[in-house]
Amino acid sequence: MRASLVKAGEIERLLQDISRETSQANWSEYVKVGGTIQCDRPLISKFKREPCVYYCSVVTRKYEETVTRTDNEGNTTTEVNQRSEELSRNTNSTPFYLVDETGAILVDPEGADDIDTIQVLDEYRPEGTDPQSSRYYPRSGGYSSGSSGGYGSRGYGGEGYGSSSSGGYSSGGGYYASGDRNFEDRMDSRTLGYEYTEKILPVGRRAFVVGTAKCVSGRAIIEKPVDAKKKYIVSLKSEAQLTADAARWKDLSLYLMLACGSGSVLLVLFRIWGILK
Repeated sequence: MRASLVKAGEIERLLQDISRETSQANWSEYVKVGGTIQCDRPLISKFKREPCVYYCSVVTRKYEETVTRTDNEGNTTTEVNQRSEELSRNTNSTPFYLVDETGAILVDPEGADDIDTIQVLDEYRPEGTDPQSSRYYPRSGGYSSGSSGGYGSRGYGGEGYGSSSSGGYSSGGGYYASGDRNFEDRMDSRTLGYEYTEKILPVGRRAFVVGTAKCVSGRAIIEKPVDAKKKYIVSLKSEAQLTADAARWKDLSLYLMLACGSGSVLLVLFRIWGILK
């Protein structure tokens, strides 16, 4: 189902008209609204300390893994691989207002299928860097993070909700079974450094929101649709770009269906490649 393009103020006026005729609690509409993001109590991003209504902050450990294998004749082989592991991912969001020339509409981004962001941090710090020089995570002998946050009783316009994953690592070596009794393996791990990334949905940017407008506690709000077939999107793209993207993915879905039921797989793949370019 296609979302109706409406103005922020129109939704509030529609809600007032409905209240004179029927129950507001039964009203909902799948809409697309554009406006400027405003928030009286914005979040402050974890690393860069930027005002925003959504952020995602990630810490990734880069490490080198050396595996030495010894067979039953005493011959050894060594293999070195560079790997990475995500140590922490912290996301947080808060409701905000989308404001245009006609008024404002409250938006709760919780559960959005897609939230456009801008990247404000992409930094790599080699192991051995002076911990005091890190503005983000001082490190001393390893890494740990706790979990915090909860949507719970924040209320609209409150502190938002959060989720984080905790993790840690240990480096060193140890023997492990390879599944072949003729081999004895030893694995050593060495930390190379840490990568810090952060993306935000900033205050003051123009955005388009596609979601379900409904009445909550006597006021209009846009939130995640109950129908799973209806996408909930918070986008920094223009309305024209959103329309073009929707058409693009509609074509892609069509060609994927054709690929499943057609022998001309190569032709279909070329069509898909043209859409994705």
